Amino acid sequence: MPHFEAFVENSNLVTLSNLKRASTGAFVNSAVVTVEDVLDKKGQRVDLQDTSVDYPLSMPHVTGSNGTYTVDLPPSLAIVAGNRYKVVVKALFAGLTLKTQINFVAEVRDAG
Repeated sequence: MPHFEAFVENSNLVTLSNLKRASTGAFVNSAVVTVEDVLDKKGQRVDLQDTSVDYPLSMPHVTGSNGTYTVDLPPSLAIVAGNRYKVVVKALFAGLTLKTQINFVAEVRDAG
């Protein structure tokens, strides 16, 4: 299962890499990709705590890449150090749907 580092009270970059069409192996650079939810270990939605941001979060294609999409989770995301979470990502392309999860454990960024 994919994972990434996430830090409490920081912007955290979520990346979906190498998105390909299964039938051809071709990279997909024009999908509509979103973060549908960030869920805690009980499956409950984690609050974004920012009224200017709401789910789903758009993940635009990274220009010049092959099938890479990114989004910054806002620093207001209500995560707690030591707890496990999963980011639910959905991609739509040519009538096809991909749904995947990216796991993380929240940490406090070390200043040293």
